[in-house]
Amino acid sequence: MHRAIGRHQKLFEVPPDIAAIAFRVLVHHELLVDRVTVLTVDVNLLKEWERHPVRGGTESQDFFGTSRLLTHELVAGKTHHAEAPRRVGSLEVLQPLVLRGETTLRGNVNDEDRLAFIGSERTGFTTQRMYWDLENRNSNKLPDENLPRSPSLKTVHAVTIHRGSLELAERPDPIPGPHEVLVANEFAGINAADLLQRRGLYPSPPGWPVDIPGMELSGRVVAVGEGVDSSLLGRRVCAIVGGGAQSTRALVPAEHLIEVPDNIDLEDAGGFAEAFITAYDALVLQGHFARGERLLGSGASGGVGSAAVQIARLLDAHVTAVTRTPTHHAELLALGADEVITLEDVTSVEPVNVVLELVGAAHLTLAQGRLADFARVVVIGVAGGGSRVEVDLLNVMRTRSTLTGSTLRSRSRDEKTRVIARVRDALVEPWRCGQIKVPLSRTFALADAEDAYSFFSPPGKFGKVLLSIPDGGA
Repeated sequence: MHRAIGRHQKLFEVPPDIAAIAFRVLVHHELLVDRVTVLTVDVNLLKEWERHPVRGGTESQDFFGTSRLLTHELVAGKTHHAEAPRRVGSLEVLQPLVLRGETTLRGNVNDEDRLAFIGSERTGFTTQRMYWDLENRNSNKLPDENLPRSPSLKTVHAVTIHRGSLELAERPDPIPGPHEVLVANEFAGINAADLLQRRGLYPSPPGWPVDIPGMELSGRVVAVGEGVDSSLLGRRVCAIVGGGAQSTRALVPAEHLIEVPDNIDLEDAGGFAEAFITAYDALVLQGHFARGERLLGSGASGGVGSAAVQIARLLDAHVTAVTRTPTHHAELLALGADEVITLEDVTSVEPVNVVLELVGAAHLTLAQGRLADFARVVVIGVAGGGSRVEVDLLNVMRTRSTLTGSTLRSRSRDEKTRVIARVRDALVEPWRCGQIKVPLSRTFALADAEDAYSFFSPPGKFGKVLLSIPDGGA
């Protein structure tokens, strides 16, 4: 067995007549079948030079002990000073690949995405990733068939942003890392942030796909990473993500999942996460909304606005919903609003405890005159209403009001974990019981994303706009 210099990573191939499974293992870990070591694919990294690629050759040993050299070099990426040892990690993308029967990687590649893509295009093999305690590495048995595993390596189809246009493209199948899961998506929501990202105005946070939009999804867990309970496999879930939701499969931090109640359709769940997590965080956690208070909510016809109306109703609030579209009054009253008004009527409402601002200056200019003592103004959107407003500071002083703003996408993983835990505790049971719901405006096929974005862009719709994923991401 050869040892990888510097990185200490090994790959094991199980031939098709044994199991067709690729295992992620560390140095000294061995997989034995009838006391015979199965094929290893080993990366032997040569000396790292400043500003030069990390190069290496690969040597493999088949099931019968025959060795061969894969003749082409692997390029892990450019190295810069102290970054060199870290860039070696780019080669880890080879871990799920089985190279049996291959004699070359057919050329040099320059980054880990390309490496993974080449691997995903490989023909003549089937591979699965399994998370297994390799402490029993000296066992002469294969692991139990019931242990968690992912479906065969494949490409995913995703909506991608290319020079401002939307294109359906193939990408490597994501592989869950520690404390992550892979979800086969059935539905993905469209949000205002997706339109901004398409225009280059709202990039995804670090670590998330830069050109695959989508911040919410619903589907089934099909693979779990290290440290994740395997009982999640097959569960129906919804979640928010930093990007990448508008694809057949997506990675999600395990602690960010919300399990969908059995009586809720996954289509409804596809529009739940972003709307209700955002609304609950803004209204309750940022706005400190208390039972029985008065809410003035703008943009009430949208996903977040309609969610806020329902959350406030759960708290026995008096809800004044503001919409630009008179035909939406009946729907908002049905969701629990006590009164529904248009912008022209804002100055006539009773003083309110919380203003949830989703429109921007056009509404807040009027709403700031309707603040009760100790009122809280929470700004979470400026949907066409303008981002600049003149504030009457004397009124702020007189009412001792506070103004805050919030975004959810860019927050840390731990912050989101705390918010989502609160949402699970407060909203999943009312969702199951029918006390809250997701109003759906229209659902489009993933291949019709361009039409879906065009439908979403102008005002006048009520509820969420979704993309339907073919075959549940399979």
